[in-house]
Amino acid sequence: LQSYYPRSLFEGLADLPGFGRDVQVWLAFRDQQPISGLVLLRWRDVAIAWHYSTRPDQLATGANPFLLVNAIRDACDDGLRWFDFLPSGSLDGVAAFKSGFAAERRGYHMYWTTGMTPATDRADAGPGAAPRVIAELGLGPSHKEDGA
Repeated sequence: LQSYYPRSLFEGLADLPGFGRDVQVWLAFRDQQPISGLVLLRWRDVAIAWHYSTRPDQLATGANPFLLVNAIRDACDDGLRWFDFLPSGSLDGVAAFKSGFAAERRGYHMYWTTGMTPATDRADAGPGAAPRVIAELGLGPSHKEDGA
């Protein structure tokens, strides 16, 4: 499975004391090979689908929705109150996918730093590259709908 993030980040997550409880890795296999993965973070009563990936040749298997459904069920069984898919940005297809889980749009506040987006980490990044989001906070309906 591929990711923009370096392998060392995932190895670091595996070394955390909460790995297996607060940091979970869900994998789907076909013919004993991983075809889809989900990194799920938990904090208090929130499960966060932080990062997921499916091999392009395996998209039709439905492995990603299968992992998400099971992660949601597991979170519910553990008494968690929220399942956060995180923002979709301007990706309408991603937003439509999430709505298939009866996801509800919620506003959030964003905090930024400069010089650390995927674009600015590449050699082809220009001086006008956008800053990286370093925190997204707020799940309550009282927050302004400035993102989803």
